[in-house]
Amino acid sequence: MSNKVRVFYPKYQLRQHCCDLVSERSVKFRYHNVLFVTSVPFFGATETQKAVLEWASWRTPPVICIKHEKPIASDREVFQDPNELHRIFSPYAMAIATLECLGEEKPRQIKVYFCTIALHEHNEHHKIDSHSQGTFVVPLW
Repeated sequence: MSNKVRVFYPKYQLRQHCCDLVSERSVKFRYHNVLFVTSVPFFGATETQKAVLEWASWRTPPVICIKHEKPIASDREVFQDPNELHRIFSPYAMAIATLECLGEEKPRQIKVYFCTIALHEHNEHHKIDSHSQGTFVVPLW
């Protein structure tokens, strides 16, 4: 039995430069001095596809297509991101997405972890303990 593959094709507006008409919540890509802009919310996109598209903004050429199958159990236990010292990620599901970008022959593979994120920051200025839901994206080069 095969899983259904979900596919999302972002729609872009092309701009020469970033102007006031571009929202802060827009996802932007720059390619050959042309700005590719797509607006939030991404109707028809899954949470996996939204996380991949937001991660790819400014990191990759414009995204042509994002494909993935249904999320499965995570392959990682609790972990910390070296850039986020006070956050602990507890993944409960994972999806592997394929990202096709403009001008690239080979598609990229991306892992998206769906996590419970615990924030613990204790110092003389803050005492913060909170939990939230979120995603953590890992590129598979």
